[in-house]
Amino acid sequence: MKIFYIPLYHPFSYWLIAVIVSVYHGIRGYLIQRIYTGRLNGLPTERTWIEKIFIYYIYGWISHFICSLLGFTALYAVCEIFNTIGDPSKIGTGTAIILSFLSLFALSGIVGMLQGLLYWLWDRWLGFSKPS
Repeated sequence: MKIFYIPLYHPFSYWLIAVIVSVYHGIRGYLIQRIYTGRLNGLPTERTWIEKIFIYYIYGWISHFICSLLGFTALYAVCEIFNTIGDPSKIGTGTAIILSFLSLFALSGIVGMLQGLLYWLWDRWLGFSKPS
């Protein structure tokens, strides 16, 4: 059995593992937000407990959970695409680029780094950081 067939032949197990890992990353995102709430650079930190939950903690949980689940979805898409290719030596350039991008997206999402990568892209590469 090839590794690309595992998510396709055992979809319930695959998605169960995906949800468990995504919940872990969601909890991790919640804890990261709890740690960094007190370290806001010059922003008012005198917020009520309810405000902190809705502004920071729920956001951290949801964003990390969704990014992890997107990584598993990208891996599933890579497996689907790769299984439709008859001969891997005849992969076109566009397909190779899509498979490479989806593979990196899947890897960063599954290991929990996609959220940090998106923050970095938003802040540095797209130029939306505060002017200095």
